[in-house]
Amino acid sequence: MKKQEYIEKAKKSILNRVVFHSPIVFERKIDNEILKANNIDIRYPVFKFDKQLDKRLLRAFELAQAEHDFNLVLKSSSLNKIKSKKLKHLKRYFIYDVEECPKAFVEMINKLNINYQASSNYNVEFKDKFIKLQDLILNPSYQQYLLRQTEVYDNLWFDYQEFVLNGNNYFLRLKNVSNETKKVELEINIPLKKGYYYFKKLNRAISIENLLSKEKLYFNFVCKNAKFSFSEVDGLENSVFSCINLRLSFSMQPKEERFVFFNMGDSKFVCQTLREIKKLKDLSIKKCCEIFDIQVKTKNQEFDKVFNLTLPKKIWINWLNNKVDLSLEEKYVNLKRLFVRGQEKRSFVPFKQIGLKEIGVFNGEYYKKILVVNSAQKYFKVGKTHFFNFNDITNFSLKSKEPLELSFGD
Repeated sequence: MKKQEYIEKAKKSILNRVVFHSPIVFERKIDNEILKANNIDIRYPVFKFDKQLDKRLLRAFELAQAEHDFNLVLKSSSLNKIKSKKLKHLKRYFIYDVEECPKAFVEMINKLNINYQASSNYNVEFKDKFIKLQDLILNPSYQQYLLRQTEVYDNLWFDYQEFVLNGNNYFLRLKNVSNETKKVELEINIPLKKGYYYFKKLNRAISIENLLSKEKLYFNFVCKNAKFSFSEVDGLENSVFSCINLRLSFSMQPKEERFVFFNMGDSKFVCQTLREIKKLKDLSIKKCCEIFDIQVKTKNQEFDKVFNLTLPKKIWINWLNNKVDLSLEEKYVNLKRLFVRGQEKRSFVPFKQIGLKEIGVFNGEYYKKILVVNSAQKYFKVGKTHFFNFNDITNFSLKSKEPLELSFGD
């Protein structure tokens, strides 16, 4: 590696430590007077360096201090290759001898040191999300605002569902269809956004705090004896690409049924019963239908597919993955404006270029079909009743059990 490239990489590594170090948890145990007496400015991070300092590393520290203030604490034994006068370009540094310095000072420096060793109790083999039942990686398919997979595998019938409301929800129902006791192995791996995290296990939840954005998440669970692993924040190198990993083992008697439920959201939240989970799932689908509340049938089948299926699916998948694509959402809204106006009180536009044949409007329960007909007169028809002077179509009409018909006139 060339000298300049080495210096630049070393500087970046130093700055990553300075900018992204984990919180110091010893604040009440720090003696500020001892630090001040040894020229340590407590307003800035303390970077202790015990290895041999050479000219390239010295230059990297100089460049790093030019961008961010921090205390550089060097062991006297680290300067075997560098003369003290070469340190004159460092802005803030202190040289200490472990044998001669007060023990209290060395303890304070060790507690405040941001240049610690990274460690983790989870060696990430997969950085992607996966749900594994026995040795089967689940591959649910998209239904309307729901990911779902139902099948029998290894004498286990299962129904897996994933949906969005109050965060992401993961729901698995199981039944042992064999005549023997069955051992079940379940593993869930959920990646987090790139960042530095603090994890804390609570009762029925894992608290997850992003140290940079201060955003808090909770991984809520309904199960017993789950084993959790995640990248620890006593070191940062392994927590840049953090994953929550859950492993669950249990036995099921013949014909026994069981379920597990997990939620990843911004609050402590959990469903305790199958009825509560079904209610949450139904509400999730309803909320999505209220957003994508129009479906159309035109003379252009490709347009119908894009508007009714492709765009809503892509937008929903982004929500499931905690992403937002404004261009997709704007495209959907702009297409919708081609033939509908308003929200509570809707009026429709005769989009003649594409040949509008039917309009489906979500009425809170289902998509109510409105048949578009060609007529010289403009009217809206509910059952056998014609309305010639109308400006909009209300939810009252949409909830009627009578067939609906719409003519834009000539």
